[in-house]
Amino acid sequence: DFGISRELADDTMTTEAGTAAWTAPEVLTNNGHYNEKADMYSFGVVLSELDTWQIPYSSTSSQSSNGPNGYSNVQMAMLVAAGKLAPSFRSDCPPEVLALARACLGMDPDSRPTASIVAYELRRLQSAKVRQ
Repeated sequence: DFGISRELADDTMTTEAGTAAWTAPEVLTNNGHYNEKADMYSFGVVLSELDTWQIPYSSTSSQSSNGPNGYSNVQMAMLVAAGKLAPSFRSDCPPEVLALARACLGMDPDSRPTASIVAYELRRLQSAKVRQ
């Protein structure tokens, strides 16, 4: 939910995180020490929402914590933190958008793109679409 977005003042952030479905794995597992790359993970989740028109993990979550076909929010968070659950995309998602989203959703925060790179890629995709 982009709850850690702020002007950079130091290398790590230690405040509480927001909504679990948009929360990066390292925020769920690293005792609250994470950096701005957690926001890039959240952006990847937003790209999934825009592609599928669905809340993240809606096909796997349940309204009840004991749902027969779904996971509770706690179970879902544990699976995301372990890298066993990731946002889904439609089969017809544009390959460039899917590649950007997958880069943002990488388990290793250091491998995720910066906000500047994401902004550049989005402008590039927009320009390519306009030229078509």
